[in-house]
Amino acid sequence: MGSVRRLDNAYTLASENIFAEIHREIKNVYENGAEITDLSVSFNGTWLTRGHTSLIGVGCVIDMLTGYVVDFEVMSKVCRNCSVAKK
Repeated sequence: MGSVRRLDNAYTLASENIFAEIHREIKNVYENGAEITDLSVSFNGTWLTRGHTSLIGVGCVIDMLTGYVVDFEVMSKVCRNCSVAKK
């Protein structure tokens, strides 16, 4: 396994553990005993550069009470697999 893949796997495992802990903390803050927690959240997103020319962006869902990032998504207008397949 290449070093990039090992690094990616380590990052993925660490971020999953951190998000699991954050989700537990948020659930404890709301402490209503329900299986589904009703959160108030905001969403913020940005692209790497201004205008409609940026190829990479990120969006974050933020819990209003704790300020924790509940979820995020990295977006790309470029598909690496598509680029490789064209060659």
